[in-house]
Amino acid sequence: MDIILIILQSLWFILPAYFANSSAVFFKGEKPIDSGKEYKGKRILGDGKTYEGTFGGLLVGTFVGFLQYIIFKKYYLLMNSAGFIEYSIWLGLALSFGAMAGDIVESFIKRRMDMKRGVEVLWDKFDFLIGTFIIAYLFFDMSLISIGHIIFLFIITPYIHKSFNVIAYFLKLKNVSW
Repeated sequence: MDIILIILQSLWFILPAYFANSSAVFFKGEKPIDSGKEYKGKRILGDGKTYEGTFGGLLVGTFVGFLQYIIFKKYYLLMNSAGFIEYSIWLGLALSFGAMAGDIVESFIKRRMDMKRGVEVLWDKFDFLIGTFIIAYLFFDMSLISIGHIIFLFIITPYIHKSFNVIAYFLKLKNVSW
């Protein structure tokens, strides 16, 4: 299969998750999901995981999925013949939810390992991607997504993740650039 087509299909597929994950920081939340509670003497998630950020990211990612639905319908013949996934609001919501859930699970794991908020770890760039894939494969027909798409996304995601974090840092939305 043509590598350019794999790249375009991969980016098309993952857009709601990328937007959900990267936009949460814009919703400067003040209400932690864990309400400051602890589990076995450690915060469950920490102050970085808020209701506002989670629902904001979910909303933005779902909106991106909705825009993809409109674009797909308008260019149905072209996109369908090129093997692009047909979007629905539900798929956009599911991918956004998977991205946010993956990030929350990763935060829970970091708290168990006594890692402070903002500490950079390798898997931090893949948590939302893994959550996205799990939800997508559980609830939707992902037969158009090949191992080539998945490999490409695992290669490119750290660079895209870093770019969004640097932008958020320069906009003073994050205290660290990673």
